[in-house]
Amino acid sequence: MTSHYKISSLVTNLSIAASTYLSPKVPNSSPASTSKNDLLTAAKALVSALQDPDEEVWKFLLQPGAHACAIAAWKCGILAPWPKEIMTAKELAEMSGRMRNSLVMRIMRALTLYDVFHETEPEIYLHSRLSTLMTSPTSPLSHNALLLASRALNTLDKLPEYLALINYRNPGDNTEISNPKAKSLFQYAENTDLEFFEWMQAPEQEQFLNGFNESMASSVASERREGKGFADFWPFASLASDQTVNSQDEEEVLIVDVGGGLGHVLKDIQDHVPELKGRKMVLEDLPKTLTNHLPLTNTSIIPYNFLTTPQPIIGAKVYILRHVLHDWPFHICQKILRNTKEGMREESRLLVVEVILPEMNAGAFGSLMDVQMMKYGGSGRKEGMWRRIFEGVGLRLLKIWPTERTDSVFELDFGDE
Repeated sequence: MTSHYKISSLVTNLSIAASTYLSPKVPNSSPASTSKNDLLTAAKALVSALQDPDEEVWKFLLQPGAHACAIAAWKCGILAPWPKEIMTAKELAEMSGRMRNSLVMRIMRALTLYDVFHETEPEIYLHSRLSTLMTSPTSPLSHNALLLASRALNTLDKLPEYLALINYRNPGDNTEISNPKAKSLFQYAENTDLEFFEWMQAPEQEQFLNGFNESMASSVASERREGKGFADFWPFASLASDQTVNSQDEEEVLIVDVGGGLGHVLKDIQDHVPELKGRKMVLEDLPKTLTNHLPLTNTSIIPYNFLTTPQPIIGAKVYILRHVLHDWPFHICQKILRNTKEGMREESRLLVVEVILPEMNAGAFGSLMDVQMMKYGGSGRKEGMWRRIFEGVGLRLLKIWPTERTDSVFELDFGDE
């Protein structure tokens, strides 16, 4: 049991962290994200000290059971919007049309332990903040988080077996250029030679591909609903007065979104940067993804594989790679960047949008999404690793632009090889 002295010390640390987080920010002080992480770290330390250690160990070790219950509840229509605020186990069973009352109680017992739903009275339940985020039509997480989680069950349970097979090398390191046939965890678990994005293009994976693309699109829409959107994270309006841009040539390509999915980024720019109205843009992605692209103004839709082909659009002012590079190992990231650089000219800019992991105490999204990226040989990365990737292909980092959420925007130019 944790001593009273230790508890008192942790409470003091929490109070100090809370005061720092709530105090008005002054120039050159710690950024809000740092003070928030400090507050969360202090709060978690206090909660951990108060918890029963055996309970904490079992809750961690048996967590896959709750994960599996969440997927089952989702597939049966229980982890979904409800017709009324509070529902009984019997009502949930009837709503699912498949689960019996006795099974609903067992599923909900596991989920309420992790605050997915609240049990207000015996066998009476209420949506929690967590379940609402996963099911609300306005939440970006509701579009494919559970679909992706269901696929993760098929892959990550093979991780220990796969790591032993590759002799505990870091996933991604085993797929060096010298061994191009080495399989990723995803390929090993799915017993396929296709990499993940090629695999999603197959007809039988249409539901998964649609969910993936909708999630990428909804993440941009969610940013906009919360205040600022993608178009606000870099000064796109300045392109209208850029002397290197020919404002009279409507066919001169201004922006190319590489691997841009349904066009959600270009749509946000077109809707919220009136200075660029009517300017030529290009959306590139794999063919099947592009079949459902959003309506875009004066935008060419070009099927393109950034792994195999140099960038076909030459001399655009801005190229965008948003949430692309974290899916790939170091040497493939550099291959993608080299292919992109083939289209760049001295006045071009490349915007790489990615999460920068902190030096320590990374949050759940950064830490566990990094584990997800092991499936493909990709990785979450700290700033220093991103810099090494860029420098290795001769791109020069001009500035890192923070956003309102977890991403940062790396602004790069042609530099020197």
